[in-house]
Amino acid sequence: MKRFLKPKLIFLLVTVVMLLSAIVLPLSGSLLRSHAAGPSSLKDNPPPSTVAADPFNARLAIQVGTDGRFNIGAYPDPSTGGATSGSWDLMYSWPDAPWSSFSTLNIDGSNSIYGSSGTQIGAPQDTDAKTNQSSWQVGDIQASQSLQLALNDQTAQEDNAKIAYSLTNKGTVAHTVGMRIMIDTEVNGNDGAILRIPGIGLVRKESEFTGANVPDTMQSFFDVTDNQHVAAVTLKSGGATPPDRLVIAAWPHLDDAVYDYTIDPNYDFTDPSVSRPDSAYAVYWNPVSLAPGQSLNYVTYYGLSQLNVDLSPPLALGVSGPATLSVINNAYSPNPFTVTATVLNNGTADANNVALTLHLPNGLSLSSGTATQNLGTLPVGQERDISWSVQAASQSVEQTLTYSVDAVATNTTLKNVARQITLPPLSTPNPTGQKLFVFVEGLSTNSDTRDFANIQAALLKKNPGAQFLYFSYAGSDSYGNPNAYICYDTLVNSIKTYVGLLRQQIIRYMSQPSHANTSVYIIGHSMGGAIAYGLLADMIVHGYIKTNGGQIAGDVALDSPLGGVPEGPVPEFLPSWYYNLTLNNYQANPACVGTALPGFKSQDLYDLTQIFNPGDTPYGANDSLSGRVTGIKVSNQIIATVAAGHGIHVLTIGNLLDFVYQPGACPGLGFFPHTHFIDTQLINDGKVTGLGIYSRPFAANVQGGATCPDTDHIAVNHGVVFNTQPVIDDLVQFAAGGTPSQLI
Repeated sequence: MKRFLKPKLIFLLVTVVMLLSAIVLPLSGSLLRSHAAGPSSLKDNPPPSTVAADPFNARLAIQVGTDGRFNIGAYPDPSTGGATSGSWDLMYSWPDAPWSSFSTLNIDGSNSIYGSSGTQIGAPQDTDAKTNQSSWQVGDIQASQSLQLALNDQTAQEDNAKIAYSLTNKGTVAHTVGMRIMIDTEVNGNDGAILRIPGIGLVRKESEFTGANVPDTMQSFFDVTDNQHVAAVTLKSGGATPPDRLVIAAWPHLDDAVYDYTIDPNYDFTDPSVSRPDSAYAVYWNPVSLAPGQSLNYVTYYGLSQLNVDLSPPLALGVSGPATLSVINNAYSPNPFTVTATVLNNGTADANNVALTLHLPNGLSLSSGTATQNLGTLPVGQERDISWSVQAASQSVEQTLTYSVDAVATNTTLKNVARQITLPPLSTPNPTGQKLFVFVEGLSTNSDTRDFANIQAALLKKNPGAQFLYFSYAGSDSYGNPNAYICYDTLVNSIKTYVGLLRQQIIRYMSQPSHANTSVYIIGHSMGGAIAYGLLADMIVHGYIKTNGGQIAGDVALDSPLGGVPEGPVPEFLPSWYYNLTLNNYQANPACVGTALPGFKSQDLYDLTQIFNPGDTPYGANDSLSGRVTGIKVSNQIIATVAAGHGIHVLTIGNLLDFVYQPGACPGLGFFPHTHFIDTQLINDGKVTGLGIYSRPFAANVQGGATCPDTDHIAVNHGVVFNTQPVIDDLVQFAAGGTPSQLI
């Protein structure tokens, strides 16, 4: 019809369109855009955007703009969250500022883009090391966005972006509310990333799925022959809110539509002869009535994927499936789950009578269908996807199971690719409340040290039947029992290494059938307290320990240098007066064999000098153990807050007379800088009863020892905490779930 329009009519229509766009723009937050990607695409002239925050770990970075829009990158710099060698993008166009992906609210039939319409209630900000939150209000509807690094069932790593929205009616009348989340996929620089849906195969043309036909997962590829740069979308399992509709389409089409879009099933968004390749997907939750005071919550996931492949010709074979299953209401999710095999003929001749066979171990079984599926002839250059529905049996202890797929043709040899899945334990809470107390001794101790003897006796009296476990600086056996260690072992490794050994020992112990449903309390002294507290930081990145029905319930640091010790930061192993003073004392101890050898370096002592920052008072709260444990600098106070949010109570106890943390009181040390850093032992008290964060100072000395005798005996009162009755009483109260009250 356009060919029949007269020039004046064309001018009139253009004028009307411009006027309408000026009216609609403030309401929709969208720009008038070309319907097809090409040289004139908006991506050639992106709108200005500013990064506000960026939760990240070593595997995934979520970059958030001031308007709440976001994009995602893989394998960022673990210290900055930005791009580095080996990084790649999952969304356009990380690490540049985000703008092309957005979420839309449909309120009473009108569309509003989150962050571009209404009133900002809370600007995007990182609430902890892995979470960014913001909120806007449009009319009566308040929308809150949470972007969080989460455990990924596809990889069993914390490399999934949990994208969550909460919509609340703040008004006095009901409103009809729906939502769309649109993700502009770009994988390793390929803006026309190809998507693959299990059981369907590659998706290159615009497609739509509704209701039960919406897949549980799908993958986004840089290239189908590249198994290293693959993203995963989780739509229905693992805590995701199943959408009513999934649309896969060209990004300019979804961008221009703002909310609803009718697909063109013949449009190939990967074909450069049609337009510039540019793929995207959108998930929809249909509008429903939202009464005053009611809320709607939507969750979806986008993160890394993992494939097991053998690309050698003539048949390339890849196998994908979840690396673990989530536990929701004491049941696996998803269950059954999908195993997908992709076979590609990358040889020089057709493959005849191709067959794929799934082999399952005990604990896994086919939910439907048959193990062997015949594909017939597979021509050169073609590929096929085959999927199986697999049921996982409930496990009482964590199990890692291996399954595999065979691919064979009458004119090829058999090929087998294996993959593993970890099944978490399923159990009910222990009605008797079994407890395990893990003691972590400090430096210059050995496996026979029992400084916690009085504390252990008091805890056992209050908790008959409780178990007690001593941490070993030399690791543990497969049951979690501590290996023998000596003084040397306490000084030779990094805090990060010791935190890993502690995590491993606890998990091994909890995994035993007789130790099911255990509540674990970790109590560390001095360096041991730093290691115990370091585990809280480690769990933010690597997941909170929930093994065999049990979990960590409490974490205690006694007289521990949570805020480090001076001097630091300094270049690696540059002499530090405090480092040298402390190490010299240990080297003078005949029991510390090996530490006096030339060139010996204490890595964990050095770590403490790198934690200490003279400007971060109070040191215990504001300095960061996490920086040495995870590579991500998050204050100790935030670490405690996050732990409390996961049900782990935190208690720090510090002796205000401990000469170890005020060496300036010792003869001959007063002229050194930073000789009084007593608050390195304490974080800030939660102040609110029931919050679960407690800080308890006390003042105690050895009998008759009101002053520091000399630098060789700087630790003369460092151990009085073990025998101070109010301290012991507070530990008993803390382990009973109460508020420590004796040291207030």
